[in-house]
Amino acid sequence: MFAGYGGASFALKRAGIEFETMGYSEINKDAIEIYNLNHPGIKNFGDCTKINPKELPDFDLLTGGFPCQPFSVNTRQGVRGETHKSSNLFLDIIRILEEKQPTYVFLENVKGLLGEKSKNIFEKILEELKRTGYDIKVELVNSKDYGTPQNRERVLLIGKLGGFSEGEFIVPEKSKLTKSVFGLLEQHVERREPKIKKMKLAKKINLELHGNISRFDAILNSPVSKKNSNIAFEILDAPSNVVSRQCDRIFHPTYSPCLTATGTDYLFYVNNKVIVLTPRECFRIMGFFNDEINLGNIKYTALHKLAGNGWDINIMSKFLSKLINTGGIKVEEETIQNEIKEIINSSIKDNYKLILIREVINGIKTN
Repeated sequence: MFAGYGGASFALKRAGIEFETMGYSEINKDAIEIYNLNHPGIKNFGDCTKINPKELPDFDLLTGGFPCQPFSVNTRQGVRGETHKSSNLFLDIIRILEEKQPTYVFLENVKGLLGEKSKNIFEKILEELKRTGYDIKVELVNSKDYGTPQNRERVLLIGKLGGFSEGEFIVPEKSKLTKSVFGLLEQHVERREPKIKKMKLAKKINLELHGNISRFDAILNSPVSKKNSNIAFEILDAPSNVVSRQCDRIFHPTYSPCLTATGTDYLFYVNNKVIVLTPRECFRIMGFFNDEINLGNIKYTALHKLAGNGWDINIMSKFLSKLINTGGIKVEEETIQNEIKEIINSSIKDNYKLILIREVINGIKTN
């Protein structure tokens, strides 16, 4: 449900899980085009509010990144939460779960779902899932803690019909970030100029400080010296009713800010130049490290929106593999090798090394 470009199918494939997609639900024409390019032959059931659950085939897993606008900090405060027009679309998930009773449910949303303004609706979501028979684990995760160079915080609702047995679902361990935006950049590619080069300063205080120059030039006049920050330059010149400040920032190419459905310019300071990310690079920062997605001939701005509105398939694959693979765990070969190398290269006695290596192998088999 709310399939976008098919992030759930990409994540299952990345996790090495054998599966068959019984159908999807999506209404955005660009998302449908990309979905069909990459997952041909799958039936689109269309608008989720019009789906008759009795007409659906049986299936084992329901996935969905249900609309985030009711909970997003980028939505105007007056219409967040239950008052937002999209807040009741979650009930269409419940209608289908109630009728079809799949074994697993895997849902995703923005961090704001856990915020104070969303408290009542979040409690209702959990109550409804419980009422339909699902034990739900709630996890707040960040992509950059699991190998994707993006500061993308998301809430996962991971459920099993009838409940999890003890130790059945274990949260994947966080890992050190080894990839960077710099390492995912396309080479020898034509890039467009940043839009803010044509924008003027908006706030009086900045006009007085910088003079009548563009926002772009003013930002470049304002380097950030904070240690461990991924922000290279910053002013706060957006109107006061705008929450997102990404349009006032230029970033170091370490990790990316959170890609959003409304963002089209993500600016990075690379080799003393400011560059705009290409759509292909945005999808790489959504976990498509090896360009595993066909982007077709969709327009530039539409691709930016699709990337920001989708799933980071890297982190989702790690959580899905914990959920689906015999209740549990899919250990990557590289991780196993590193663990064994550490044991071999340690200063402990050889006979104890053998015991530790055996424990690693037994742990993999057990999980």
